[in-house]
Amino acid sequence: MKETGRLRFGDPCAGGCDVGDRNCPTCPAGSHCSCGTWHPVPNAGFCYHRTAYSDVGCFHRCLPPGRCVGELEGECPSDSRQYEQQCARHEKRG
Repeated sequence: MKETGRLRFGDPCAGGCDVGDRNCPTCPAGSHCSCGTWHPVPNAGFCYHRTAYSDVGCFHRCLPPGRCVGELEGECPSDSRQYEQQCARHEKRG
């Protein structure tokens, strides 16, 4: 049984550069695929806990967004007040 919001190893960026940088309709909110890594990485303004590979499906919005550069170096700040604690969600389009 697959958990909602969790990725399996290599999903959805297993294709690496072949899936197209930033073109990832199945990536979690706040993330995209990038060359050189099997898992989604944060967009600018978002962060993740890079050391917890079980959490590569959860990206946090930074406060303020300019605090986080995103990409592979987009690890969350050590001060948890500098990012939202909940995982980002995709915006509903009307």
